[in-house]
Formats: sequence, structure tokens, C-alpha cells
Amino acid sequence: AEARCRPPGEGAVLALQPLSQSLLLYATQARGVHAWDFRAPKDAWVVRNEASKGLLEHLVVDPLAGIWFATASSAGHVTLWDTRFQLQVKAWRHPMRSKVECMKP
Repeated sequence: AEARCRPPGEGAVLALQPLSQSLLLYATQARGVHAWDFRAPKDAWVVRNEASKGLLEHLVVDPLAGIWFATASSAGHVTLWDTRFQLQVKAWRHPMRSKVECMKP
């Protein structure tokens, strides 16, 4: 098993999801979603959620091809991301601005 420290200033890890056999996605308190490549000495990529969207508390991954992942925040925002280009595809907000309790692909 490999151990590695989070990048400085990222805070606690709030969610984890495997993306493939060699990539693990993890969301941090600093609103980053990191792709940890087990074969490399550093993260493959990082995407950032806007501060106004709250803390990223949930993370789900496309179970078939790993082409997309979605995040949900403490402020009721759900964001869909493209893993190939690390781009935000679409964002929604809960109509009551309630916290997202759970997500399932």
C-alpha cells in the first residue's frame, strides 16, 4: 500500500471514489477534486469548485466508462464534470437550497 500526503492547504479529504484501476478521485475541504494517479508521484489533475457552491461532500463516478463524475455540496449544488477534459459540463442547485444528503450514479 502506498501512502501520500495531501497537497498543502487542501484540508481534509471529504469524499473518495475510484475512477479506474490506476486513478482515485478525492474531494478536499479546499473545494478541489483531485485525480490521484497511483503510477505517478503527483496528482494527474485537479478541478476546483467555486467557493460560493460550498464544501464538496459527495462524489460519484460514471460506473460504465469513467467519462464523467458529479459532485454535490453542502449548499445544495450538484455539478457534472467531464473527466477527459476536466471541464464542468452542467451545474444545478437544489430548489430549496438544501444540502445534498447522498448521490448515486
